[in-house]
Amino acid sequence: MIKKVPSILMMITLGAAIFITSCSKKTELTTQQKVVGKWNLDAAIGAYTVMGEVSRDTTLFSHGEYIQFNADGTLETQEDDDSTAGKWTITNEKLVVTETGSIDYPGGFTITELSGNKLELYYTQTQGETSLEQKIKLKK
Repeated sequence: MIKKVPSILMMITLGAAIFITSCSKKTELTTQQKVVGKWNLDAAIGAYTVMGEVSRDTTLFSHGEYIQFNADGTLETQEDDDSTAGKWTITNEKLVVTETGSIDYPGGFTITELSGNKLELYYTQTQGETSLEQKIKLKK
């Protein structure tokens, strides 16, 4: 009977340790961590105003066109037969892309939606009578 007491205490202690560690709070991912990965381009929706005249454009992308955001701050894009490399970061709650030659918008993109499988980026700029409004929709 005496030998069973230490075994029972050991089992209770082990069970309590497992329970406590399994109930620990999960760390919330940062925006940067959530963005990392391969995002398939779904659509780009633009509105352009030049001297009061508004033009709208929607581009739907085909399978295989994507942006790969790497954890080291680099990115790769594939659109049609063109691939580019660049850099990205999250600055002041905006996704800033540089060195691609195509989606390097000053001031960065506002992230309007970010979930496990959806990323939506928004950019707007106005200079005098000219304005640009761009929305890019991506999916995992």
